[in-house]
This record gives sequence, structure tokens and C-alpha cells, in this order.
Amino acid sequence: MSEDSYMSELSFWNLIDVTLAAAEALTTSYDKQQGIQIDALLQALRHFNPEEIVFFQNRLNQLFAQTDTSHIACAGYLMSGGFHNADEFDHFRYWLISRGETVYRAALHKPDDLVGLVACQPDFRYGFADFPDIAPILFQRHTGRDLDGYLAHDYYLNSTEELDWDENDHRSMQRICPRLFAQYWRG
Repeated sequence: MSEDSYMSELSFWNLIDVTLAAAEALTTSYDKQQGIQIDALLQALRHFNPEEIVFFQNRLNQLFAQTDTSHIACAGYLMSGGFHNADEFDHFRYWLISRGETVYRAALHKPDDLVGLVACQPDFRYGFADFPDIAPILFQRHTGRDLDGYLAHDYYLNSTEELDWDENDHRSMQRICPRLFAQYWRG
């Protein structure tokens, strides 16, 4: 699919930043911010037509695919106290996107830099399981149809990287994300 079937990155990040700011203005708890941000995104996107909802989801999926890296997996593993299944890594990646462009770009460039960008909340698992459900819910409400059949799938061209760290070798994680390791490792 062409870039025309994607919401512009500027528009996408503006939506994320505005809804995140609304959530952060009300609470510092990541858990509570998620519900507020979902409500704000639902409010913002409910005025979109079905095609625009598809474009939003295409951009989300593309940005999500770009976070499928070994070093981001290491950062998420450390911050979340481990992953019990593959879905938890996905939830971490959606959480990164939900935190806005600055956090997202920092994680892509050097995941260890998340130390200075996000608050340490020891009881939070650093994931956002409901984040990818926003557009499908709205699309269903608008059209009565499932969104999946309308999405671009070219964003999955990047395959999963082989991990260059081992959860059983804490030194391998420390080598990749030394500051995150110092802040979050409980091994």
C-alpha cells in the first residue's frame, strides 16, 4: 500500500501527544492515565470517517512494527520485570507509542535512554494491552464491519530480530541497557 493509506506521522503524533497530555494533567499513575487516554482518543477519533480510522490504524501498525527489536525487547523485559508471554512484549511496544513521539524515538534510537524519559513505577508492568483496540472499536461502530480486512499489511516486512541477550544471563541485559538494568533489575 502507498503512504497515502497512512495517517501522516505529524497528525498521528499530535493525536497521541494531545491525549497523553490530557491524561497526564489528571494523574501521574500510568494505569489511570491509560483509561483517560483511551477515552480521549475515542473522543478524538469518533469524528473520523471509516477511511481515516483505517489510516490511523495503519500508522499505528507501522510504528508498532518498527519497535520489534532485540534492544527494545531487553528494555521492556527489564522495565516490566520479565515477560510471561509474547503478548507482554507487544503490550510494552504499544505503551511506548502511547507515551508520545519523544519516548518512541528515544526507544528506537537507544532504549536505555528511557531511564531519563519515563517515571519508574515499580508496580506497573509497562504495557498497554487496550491501545491497539481503539480504531477497531470505532470502525466497527461506524461500519458494522471488522477493520482487519481494510488494513495495509506492508508494515510487517521487517521480521523479528534474533535476541542478542539472554534472560538467564543478566550481564547480557546489563551490556545492552546498563541504566535500565541498574534501575529495574530485581534478579
